[in-house]
Amino acid sequence: MISDVLSDAGDEIRRYMNEMPEVYVHHRQRIKRLLDDMDTLRIQLDTPPSAHEAVEQ
Repeated sequence: MISDVLSDAGDEIRRYMNEMPEVYVHHRQRIKRLLDDMDTLRIQLDTPPSAHEAVEQ
């Protein structure tokens, strides 16, 4: 599932950023926004359709 791939990728990116915080210093905020977007999409993909309908009403 795409949500699993997003979860795994997010974990790897966060691990990498924690282990080597000096790498990509100039891109840290953009990477953080990317991770936030990945988490949001993962949650949406993991939410059952009936919950989406309740939120839309």
